[in-house]
Amino acid sequence: MKNNFPIFTKNPELRYFDSAATALKPQVLVDSISNFYSYENAPVHRAGYLLAGNASEKYENARKTIANYLGVSEKKIAFTSGATDAINKVAIAYSQKKLNGILISETEHHSNFLPWMNLARTKKCDFFIAPYNSKTFYDFEFIEEKLKTKKINLIAISAMSNVLGQTGDLKKLVDLAHKYGAKILLDGAQHICHSAEINLEKLGCDFYVFSGHKLYAPTGIGVLYIKNPEDLEPPFLGGGMIENVEKNNYTTADFPKSWEAGTPFSAQAIGLAEVMKWLEKNNFAQLILEEEKLVKMLKKGLKKLGAKILGTAEKSLVSCSFEGVNSNDLGTMLGMKNICVRAGKHCAHPLHCALNFSKPTLRFSLGIYNTKEDIEVALKETKNTLEKLK
Repeated sequence: MKNNFPIFTKNPELRYFDSAATALKPQVLVDSISNFYSYENAPVHRAGYLLAGNASEKYENARKTIANYLGVSEKKIAFTSGATDAINKVAIAYSQKKLNGILISETEHHSNFLPWMNLARTKKCDFFIAPYNSKTFYDFEFIEEKLKTKKINLIAISAMSNVLGQTGDLKKLVDLAHKYGAKILLDGAQHICHSAEINLEKLGCDFYVFSGHKLYAPTGIGVLYIKNPEDLEPPFLGGGMIENVEKNNYTTADFPKSWEAGTPFSAQAIGLAEVMKWLEKNNFAQLILEEEKLVKMLKKGLKKLGAKILGTAEKSLVSCSFEGVNSNDLGTMLGMKNICVRAGKHCAHPLHCALNFSKPTLRFSLGIYNTKEDIEVALKETKNTLEKLK
């Protein structure tokens, strides 16, 4: 698989373990973006000449490809600049509605924590934080207890943790929210990268967001799925999202156009669609299974070196720390050996606090390009570096 990623041609000894932050890019993406900018670039939905018409068609075909990948209608997904942008747009739209309460979890990335905290403060509504459950990921008992109060309008929660590499029973969670009349937003930033079969229509969630750059696609592109877009007003106004503007009034277009104010992310959307087709062609499901085997191998090896593992580390990554060792120092020294890992709290301070990890941790996050040799080299160099630091 590495031969599909040009970065390894220039740097064959690179051991990349920071895919949870951003994934490396395959040649198919580079070719797609280059081809569009070289030969097909034109304003989307802005002009009637042939070049612009072709660009608009490619853009909308990309939407269809992505919608099909997610198991939903293309009329239900809008393009954003990323998951953070998508979450904030939903939060802004909800600021125009009556709210009694919002529920998130302590496993959230700050991008799915801060917008809701801020919205709850602004609206002066209840703000509940569900604790992490090591066995089920979601604390269903706590969540149902809060839902029973009828004070929760919206649950915004991670579909997979960027620190723990863990997920839970999403269908059970969605059904529980709906049982008590609450809407549910799933942050799929990590989930989309490690789940080959996603059908949002069957899952039933009200919102699902993700970024392209973690799925081997371009930066600057994200997807927002809304089950019932007619229930919310567009968060931003501007060119391209209206039907008509008068001196004292305006009429917005239908979704998704109404949520895509400004010049569309055309090259990025087309690139994301091409990557999704490429993943399906290369049996993404099998690649994920192989990735999970490597995670188990890595987890076992790190434990032998004395690592304290955060959570269950089942799927995509392993976060850990070593007694008496500064994770930032360890991460920096591994980087000098061409082993790319993330040291810090991974934009998840509340979770680190809840797990009694007051100091930064080291995260090894995998992608479809990682190999057994990568794991062996990483473990060997981690062992050597620990001996120097202790």
